Amino acid sequence: MGERNAGAVEKNILKLDPAEIAEKTARGTPLDDGTRHLLESAEEYRELGIRVLLEDTGEAGPAAGENADGVGLFRTASFYRSPGKNEKFIPDSFESFRAVIKENVLVLIRSFQEMPLALQLLEFPSTEKETAVLFSVFCELVKEGHKILAEILLPAPADAAVIQRIKKSAGKTADDLMKKESAKLTVQVGTHIRLPRTALTAGRLAGNADLLSFDYDSLSAAMDGPEYSFDTEGTGELIRIGLEKARKIKSDIGTGLCLKYFFDPAAVLFCHQTDMDYISVPPKFIPAAKLAAAQAAIMDRVT
Repeated sequence: MGERNAGAVEKNILKLDPAEIAEKTARGTPLDDGTRHLLESAEEYRELGIRVLLEDTGEAGPAAGENADGVGLFRTASFYRSPGKNEKFIPDSFESFRAVIKENVLVLIRSFQEMPLALQLLEFPSTEKETAVLFSVFCELVKEGHKILAEILLPAPADAAVIQRIKKSAGKTADDLMKKESAKLTVQVGTHIRLPRTALTAGRLAGNADLLSFDYDSLSAAMDGPEYSFDTEGTGELIRIGLEKARKIKSDIGTGLCLKYFFDPAAVLFCHQTDMDYISVPPKFIPAAKLAAAQAAIMDRVT
């Protein structure tokens, strides 16, 4: 692409309105061919990862169709719902636990081959049992030929000691299983930050955590009540402080932001400007988030 043509493409990309794209995709309105073409062209500029926030494994296929960069958050609690009902159950044995987890993890892995898969575990005390089952399933799937890039997010509130204990236990479990099953497996362990105090003490978590996932909706609700626009000066500043404290302890710690209930290009810009690895949004907002990320990168080049 020549410099003149590239400049014209960039200008046309900047003319698109991510909020308008989000509104259309949320309604299920098809995007015209010209817009789709520009969105495809915008991909070469994007630096920020755009992952999907999934509520159910049934959303995995459509999300993969939008070419998300993996799964930024999937709560394993949704594994344990009775078919056709909203009733939850906890398997009463290791084998039943294992069967449920394998069935659901397979759906996710097949949709997001060789992409990050971030799973938020059950609340304590079920966490440790679930961790052992997950590693067993991961090792089996690796032996079957699947490539797994798993990220385990411990539920809030997980302090530094809890992360250290789970990570140590998980590491031993993984080592034992890999020797037994002759499988190679790498799993990162971190936590999902939903409380302001946890964000403010992120530096304490960073020493033992591989990654930190900030839940904007929960943090915002805890501070000011529900909001449907990104508050850069309030909740955003809280997250920025958490990032700074964590990076002082571990400069390369993985970081992401989850935004579930609304879409705002300002959230994508914030993640880009603070050098986060990714933002996670519902499937319907993936095209808009990708566009906003490309626009942020283009603006960096022209200003």
